[in-house]
Amino acid sequence: MFTPQLYNLYQYCRVTAVSVRVELINEGVNTLRIAMCTGPYNDASVTTVPDVIEKPRSIWKLASPVSGQNHVVLSKTWHTQKELGNPVYSNTYWVTSSQSTSTTPLDANEPVVFVVYGANATGGTATGQVSIRATYHMQYFNLVNQSAT
Repeated sequence: MFTPQLYNLYQYCRVTAVSVRVELINEGVNTLRIAMCTGPYNDASVTTVPDVIEKPRSIWKLASPVSGQNHVVLSKTWHTQKELGNPVYSNTYWVTSSQSTSTTPLDANEPVVFVVYGANATGGTATGQVSIRATYHMQYFNLVNQSAT
């Protein structure tokens, strides 16, 4: 996610936004529902589509099993300022080169994007293809002193 070359120039980075695009192709006989939301990384309660739909600023769509109506696209951009407020500018969210290699957030309460899909009817089976694309909008800052080498 973080470009090693930019860390040769800058000491820190922070994520300012994330754009997520999810495509769902229904390949089954039941209507599918797909949803996205943000929430804390340690929120284990977000496991089903109804859980996601209940969250603030969530989005969702239905994918019909009927050919031609079985393909849906969800896309949304979440801005760090709106998710965290002013603390986004504190050094708590500054990421160094060594921290950028971690697959888990530095703080378990940091917001992440949840993507969940399933059958719209209770007990129905969900058969489909899901493609997820995330684009991170990042800000690198604090130039490294190149003359010290």
